[in-house]
Amino acid sequence: MKIPSISVIIPLYNAEKYIADCLDSILAQTFQDFEVIVVDDCSTDGSPAIVESYREKFGGRLTISRMNKNSGCAAVPKNKGLTFSRGEYVSFIDADDAITPTAFEELYSVAKNFNADVVACEKYFEVPEEFWHNAEFWKELEPVTYQEAEFVTEPTLLTDNLFERVQRYYQGGYLWNVWSKLVRRNFIIENEISFAEAAVGEDMIFTGCLIFAAERYILVPNVINFYRFIDDSIRLAQEP
Repeated sequence: MKIPSISVIIPLYNAEKYIADCLDSILAQTFQDFEVIVVDDCSTDGSPAIVESYREKFGGRLTISRMNKNSGCAAVPKNKGLTFSRGEYVSFIDADDAITPTAFEELYSVAKNFNADVVACEKYFEVPEEFWHNAEFWKELEPVTYQEAEFVTEPTLLTDNLFERVQRYYQGGYLWNVWSKLVRRNFIIENEISFAEAAVGEDMIFTGCLIFAAERYILVPNVINFYRFIDDSIRLAQEP
C-alpha cells in the first residue's frame, strides 16, 4: 500500500456545526496525496455521522476512529491519530477550523526542499464565528499572530544553537499551535514525542519538544490556517 505524503489528524468532539467546513477545505487542496484520520472523542451530537457521509468524497482516504470513552482533552485523540498515521509528514487540524486551498502544496514543498523535520508558520487568519460564512468579510482578512519575535520573509532554517532556541521560546518567538505546522512522522517516532494528556496546553508542550529536538526546523512566512474564533471554545483558555 502506497504511503501518503501527509497524514491529516483531526480530533473530533461535538463539532457538527463545523466539521463539514473543515473537511471541505481539505477536499479542496491542490495537493491531494494525503490521508485523513478523524478521531472521535465520544461526540454526543451528529459529528460522526457527518464525517461518515464524507467517506465516498475522499475516495478511501478518510478513516474515523472512535474512543471507548471521552478523554476530556484533545491530547488523547491526537495521540491515537498518530498511532494510525502512515504519512511521511503529519498535519493536525482542529475540527472547527479550515485551511487555504494550497496549504499542503506550500508546506510539503518546503519540507521536501529543506529535508525538514518541522515546517512552522508564524501567522494565521482569525475568523469570528459570526463572519465565517460572510464572503465580504473574508476578502478583508489580514494575517494575525501572537508571536513576538521578528518574522521571516522566506523559508528559514532555525538556528541549531539550543540556547538561542530556548531563549526565543521564552520570549514568545513561536506559534505553539500544532495546526500551524507540518511535522515529519519518523522524527516524531524516533524522538518519542507525544501530546501530554492534559486538559489544556498540550500543543505548547508538544511544540516545545519539536523546537528542542528538531535538527531542521524551518520557519515560513506562509499563512495557511483559518482559526474559527468561538466564544465558548476551550481553545480560548489555551491562548497565551
